[in-house]
Amino acid sequence: MATTNAGADVVITGVHGDVDIARFVTFEPLQISGVTRGVRLNGYMGPLSVLFTTVMSQCGTWCHHRIEVSGSERIFCRSLTHSWNLTGFPERVTDISWPPAPIYGFALAGNPAAFQQRESLLVALVADLDEGEPGLLQLQSHLRDEPRLEFGVATAEQHPLVLATPVRFAYTTCFDAHAQPEYGFQQVVRLLGNHDALTFATTSADVLPRPGALPALPVLTDMEYQQPLLSEESPAAMVALVRHQLTLADLGDWYALEEGVRWLDRLCLEQHIYDVPGGSPFGAYGDGPAWRDASLWLPCLLFDAFRLTGSAEYAQRGIAALSALATEELALVLGHLRPRYGDLYVHADFARVLPFVGVEVNDTYISGNEIALELAPLIPGHTPLLVIEGSEPTYTVMINGCTLGEQTAANLRAGIPLALTMA
Repeated sequence: MATTNAGADVVITGVHGDVDIARFVTFEPLQISGVTRGVRLNGYMGPLSVLFTTVMSQCGTWCHHRIEVSGSERIFCRSLTHSWNLTGFPERVTDISWPPAPIYGFALAGNPAAFQQRESLLVALVADLDEGEPGLLQLQSHLRDEPRLEFGVATAEQHPLVLATPVRFAYTTCFDAHAQPEYGFQQVVRLLGNHDALTFATTSADVLPRPGALPALPVLTDMEYQQPLLSEESPAAMVALVRHQLTLADLGDWYALEEGVRWLDRLCLEQHIYDVPGGSPFGAYGDGPAWRDASLWLPCLLFDAFRLTGSAEYAQRGIAALSALATEELALVLGHLRPRYGDLYVHADFARVLPFVGVEVNDTYISGNEIALELAPLIPGHTPLLVIEGSEPTYTVMINGCTLGEQTAANLRAGIPLALTMA
């Protein structure tokens, strides 16, 4: 912060293009549990007071920031933004810059991140849409002059903003000088995957699975020359690449697994993790017809990635993606999932239970080769299919206090119909 001219990167641009910058004059340490984890900067911007708070993450290279501007008058302006000028990039050139165009308002729900990477130097900014007015926020990545990331309150329209103070917005940044070249964006995906709405995503549909084929995917061409965010094709083509790599990973090709989840993470950059009125539903991927076929395949690939990696994030993203589908689409995808995952899927090694269709899970116990589940049916007349897998050769399974005895892994992998009684 000492190199930012004491606040010159916090800027109000007036309706006629005039600029007023913040000037910080005092600071105080911010203590959390008796440990200094951040700092508060106090200053002013014309007649307005400015408070800038930064808190370091306890692990990794992330920091959370909040800008608060207040005063006794209304603000008439084009924008109120905070910029991070990236002076460390050699020759002021980046390998990757995202997003390709500025993002305004509720569109941030589908793309709340900006980042630039040059070799092993990654700088990323992730908007916090839970603070401030989401409909007024703006995020962009600049490459002219000095590369920089900019976030704040702005409008894509010609008319000025009229903001009643106080005004507040918040975001998180990452500054990593040792990021994996070209793949630092995966750090952004991991942060987005920890969003509360995804963390607590859960569903058990009352829609019965419908047999049928998912849309055909493009034929893979020149796969070895493609790189996420650098040389890539349509969403459906990226899905085809992920599917191919995860299929190879199922056969034991762990290099293919690494490549598959990288491309899957590229797609996850565009999952809607905020519920915005009038926008795409929570959990949906992308916007527009180009994403339709991809959206039907992505839940299946996310559950495959969970099964192969054990990462709960992929399971949570998959459940959210299912919940975003229309009824007919959901029935089709559930029908595609059922032969592999059943209506209720348990992975004993990861101690994870995923209810897909017609089952409410009230309690679980998984330890070693013992599995006990308390279940309630949700669809009269439907016999749920239970699929369990893990590394043990046999499992002792108990459902609602009744034992199914010792079952071989092969039987559980094939699926066991459950005769559950409605309360």
